[in-house]
Amino acid sequence: MAIVLAGAAACGGSSGSSPKSSGSTTSATGSADESDSTTATLKGLDYCSLLGPAALTAAGIHDSKGQLPADYPNVLGCWWMQDKTIVNLTVSVGAQVNDLDKGEKQDFSGFEGASQYNEITSECFVDVNVGLDQFRVDIVDPSGENKALTGKKCNVGVQLARQVVAKIKK
Repeated sequence: MAIVLAGAAACGGSSGSSPKSSGSTTSATGSADESDSTTATLKGLDYCSLLGPAALTAAGIHDSKGQLPADYPNVLGCWWMQDKTIVNLTVSVGAQVNDLDKGEKQDFSGFEGASQYNEITSECFVDVNVGLDQFRVDIVDPSGENKALTGKKCNVGVQLARQVVAKIKK
């Protein structure tokens, strides 16, 4: 996994460079309260607000201020870093780019998903399809020093993905 840090802007700042949400996810066919796995969308959300401080702390990240990807707006999402631990949330709007058949199938409150753990890199990928969109939570600690992740494989990544789903279903 390669993350280019140069040029990353703070997420949620007053510059207006962060994609913002009006507070609810709606579609042409229903309100946020009626959304399901076919009408929900990731379009127009503030991606840096999808993972809260408590969830990030559980992953060993104590600074909850996320960063936009260096290639924003071509790459959507947000990332956080503490010491050598990186949590990366990548969003694909209108496309499901990662194959769920390559991982362990998971249900995320009605959304189809899958998790994969790479023993060599100590990296977890969790992909979740949301309507026609998809997000990926990628968590890695190449140093092996993050006690919040030690021995947990994809458990923390799955919990982070569940937090994202909880926020988009509201």
